Amino acid sequence: NSQDYYNPNSPTDKSCHIYDIAGGNINFRIIEDYSTQISGRIRIVGVGDDCLDCAELTLALGTYTTSTLGLIPKNVCISINDKLGITNDGGDPPDDAIGAGSAFSHFEGTYVSGGSRVGNSDPDLEGQTAACYMETVNGRYIYYQVLIAR
Repeated sequence: NSQDYYNPNSPTDKSCHIYDIAGGNINFRIIEDYSTQISGRIRIVGVGDDCLDCAELTLALGTYTTSTLGLIPKNVCISINDKLGITNDGGDPPDDAIGAGSAFSHFEGTYVSGGSRVGNSDPDLEGQTAACYMETVNGRYIYYQVLIAR
């Protein structure tokens, strides 16, 4: 719902409303439920502090979907990594064996201690604040972007 993005401090002329004709004039589209999340449960190896209580605030795309393959096709995942300068070994995106995509959870104002880690299975993900990887537990591709490193 576009009302979820209401900012009471925006100008009354709606010039800052991205989903309004007076602003960005972008059509609001709902992406499949639970396919995008902001989570405070995932720790990215080499980003922020690697302690149990130091999960990053992270945006993830492709985490929970009704399709077992998720939203992001392999070729899109590879293209994302190419743009980010991340190695796609042998034409395959990096992988994360622990299935961190399944561990993403909607952020509700608190970070979760002992959250799952991304980057401990494939050194190409270590220290990356944004990347696309294959979750080897179920073979789906997940894009993440660290919003706040802790």
